[in-house]
Amino acid sequence: MLVHNLDDFRSISDFSKGIDSKDYGISFYMLATATIFSTLYIPTALFYALDAVVYLLSPQPRYHKLPSGQTQKHMSVQSYEAKPPIIISCSLCTEDGLESTQAVVSESSPDEAESVGQGNVRFIGFGSLATSILAGELPGLDAKLAWALAFGITIHMGALISGCNMDPAISFMFFLMRHMTFIQFVVYSLAQTLGCFLGAALTFGVYYDAINNFDNGTRQVLGPQGTAGIFTSFPQPYLSIAGAIIDQIATTSLLCISVRAIIDKRTKVAESMQPLLIGFCVYFIVASYSYNGGGSMNPARDFGPRLFLLVAGYPKDVISHNDYKWFWIPIIGPFIGAAFSTYFYDLAIGMHLPELEPDDPSRKRRTTMDPMDWQS
Repeated sequence: MLVHNLDDFRSISDFSKGIDSKDYGISFYMLATATIFSTLYIPTALFYALDAVVYLLSPQPRYHKLPSGQTQKHMSVQSYEAKPPIIISCSLCTEDGLESTQAVVSESSPDEAESVGQGNVRFIGFGSLATSILAGELPGLDAKLAWALAFGITIHMGALISGCNMDPAISFMFFLMRHMTFIQFVVYSLAQTLGCFLGAALTFGVYYDAINNFDNGTRQVLGPQGTAGIFTSFPQPYLSIAGAIIDQIATTSLLCISVRAIIDKRTKVAESMQPLLIGFCVYFIVASYSYNGGGSMNPARDFGPRLFLLVAGYPKDVISHNDYKWFWIPIIGPFIGAAFSTYFYDLAIGMHLPELEPDDPSRKRRTTMDPMDWQS
């Protein structure tokens, strides 16, 4: 470490004398964050580990000899999905015959997948915002790109488990399309909100010292030392209620229409490209329409972290900002946008696309973001 001036030397000397528990002690919030994650995820990991041990020790034969009829060595690996759990089957053709095995990869847990997916996206996204705001800068294109790539990668991670909607507005769109039940929609929405809460908690824990250094230990919502904008959205001073509602409806509609166009089987977009394209749609929308109110487009992304800020000791302004005329808009607006976009896409785009051929194999295959147990 290089010491450039006397103040640096004094700070190093003070640090060497011991850490003041009042200023540098482990906070209640960091302990609470660790407790929440341990309570939720460690039992889940232990459950799956125990399930894997039971499966491996089960007396069921996992290898089946089939009549030999081929002499050429050939290896084929095939994956298929019907209802959870997801099964991977492998077949090996040898001179002695065909040997096949099946293995359960994972039990389908849509609610956990939605929570973990949301937590992953928010941890990356909030971290990109914190990097800029705590450095005294405005979030730039790099932060928007971090959000987009986080979405794309996370959809890749969870598509085969829950569809990885990661947005109650997207789940509401699938409910209106009759791709999920109302109970599924409610469970998905609650899981997504929990994931956003946990993503905010983990980001707060990682940047706890940096936030203390930035606001001198006094939590502020807005202003030169405000840090609430890392975790949730707030409108520009000029934005009216009508303008805020229109902003949320328009941006969410644009997102839902883009998602519908990408995952529609009739547009024949390669499934491997769909998560990346959805991520770039998020990037383009946020880069174009985030100035008014942050470009939330996601009730869980806004409300979950807002609840965490109250738990973490921020003033009640996180809810009462603008005389209680803001916090409900990023919750209600996206649902209206999702409903509008669902029917707009069907009328303006969907009904004009050519239908798939009767023998097209994609007719029976679920799309990237459909619920796991939905079948066309």
